Amino acid sequence: MNTRTEGAAPGTFACHEALHMASVLVGIVEVELVDHASIQDNPEWLKLAEDARDSLTALYQKIGVAHGEASR
Repeated sequence: MNTRTEGAAPGTFACHEALHMASVLVGIVEVELVDHASIQDNPEWLKLAEDARDSLTALYQKIGVAHGEASR
C-alpha cells in the first residue's frame, strides 16, 4: 500500500467516505444532468449523462461490496 492509499482501504472510514461520495454524485448527476431539459432534448448528451450516472452507480456498488466484506 502506498502512502496515498494508506488508511483508505475497504473497511476504513476513508473508504466509507468514498462510498458516500459516489452515492451523492449519482444523485447529483441524475437530478442535475439526466433529468435536465437541455440534456433530455439532445440524445447524444443524454447518453453521455446516463453513462456518467451508470459508471458512478457501478463504482458505488464495487466500493460497497469491498467495504462491506472488509467490515465483517
